[in-house]
Amino acid sequence: MHDKYDFTLVPITEVIINKQQEVAEKWYNLGLIPKKVNVRDGFLTPEQYAEITPKELLAKN
Repeated sequence: MHDKYDFTLVPITEVIINKQQEVAEKWYNLGLIPKKVNVRDGFLTPEQYAEITPKELLAKN
């Protein structure tokens, strides 16, 4: 099962955040979660991410 997943680090884009929001809204509408969720609240800003990311890793991007 693990072979079908890619575990590499990728930048979090607006597309990814929007897709996560779609999933959260679907789960809410299906009654799988009790209240609406704003997934953006769970993501770091680019500035916050840069503060905690090793400089060597940022240089690769």
